[in-house]
Amino acid sequence: MDLNEEARPFAGAAVQRALGLLLGLVLTMWPTLTAAYASAPTVIPVGRAVGIKLFSDGVVVVGTSEVAAESGNVNPAKDCGLREGDIITHINSTEVDTIEEVSALLQDYEACLSRIRACRVPVQSKGRKNDVERILFSRGQEENWDADELYAQLGELPPERSAEVLEAMRRDGWQFLDTEARERFLLEWLPEFEELFDLLTDFRFGGYRVLCDILLDIDQENTAQDRKQLIRDGDSPAFAAMMEAYQKKTASQSYRDAVSEKCRELIEQIVKPAIAVRYVVALGKRGLLWELLPDAVLPNVLEVRHAE
Repeated sequence: MDLNEEARPFAGAAVQRALGLLLGLVLTMWPTLTAAYASAPTVIPVGRAVGIKLFSDGVVVVGTSEVAAESGNVNPAKDCGLREGDIITHINSTEVDTIEEVSALLQDYEACLSRIRACRVPVQSKGRKNDVERILFSRGQEENWDADELYAQLGELPPERSAEVLEAMRRDGWQFLDTEARERFLLEWLPEFEELFDLLTDFRFGGYRVLCDILLDIDQENTAQDRKQLIRDGDSPAFAAMMEAYQKKTASQSYRDAVSEKCRELIEQIVKPAIAVRYVVALGKRGLLWELLPDAVLPNVLEVRHAE
């Protein structure tokens, strides 16, 4: 006889009775548990996350330290009365706001590099010359008129005059004018080019674009030349100093090295490099550290040992 087979029905019945008792206990206590849970205090976070940027009216003293001297270690800041939490607002009657000065200098540095890159791009001139030549060829006038000569003649207009004529063409709808209106327009705006009136008022094969194309190319070239001015009115002294450093750089020196070297010099006039590193990071310009303060970065790097 297999005793295990005889004992199995009794074991199954015991398990069923235990489960029944447990279920009855839970059902009995359910109202109590529900009431306790409902009465428990709850917090539902709502609203929006915000960031707060704090400014001080000067430089905050976050601590003082001793320095080595011939007579031993001394603490000049503490000896002169400075305490942690003090705010330095002026030095020798000059207002102090170090981090804002560093921020403005970094903005000038990036703007200086951007302007240099823009000025190094070659000016594209006469981009619509092919269209002018196509129109002349379609009308059989390529032997009578030379596109380069037309550009040269109209290019004698002062830059502001070219811009004014283009604006008048847009305003009056040059491409929609009839023959008489075209001549009146040219007499008003370009009377010195009367020998070109027959050519410019001939709208066959899209001929209205001849004057438009030439003036647009001239205007864009004038604008590009203006943008190529490295130093302009309104530039800050720091910006002008960095741009001057670029203009005086050696042939073997890159423009970025020349500007960054001058920017580093200006930073050191405001704050020590070790402190400047923290300012640059706080201003969200971490990417500029290796350009401006590479030697001051390592002392601010944390050494972390990873678990093996």
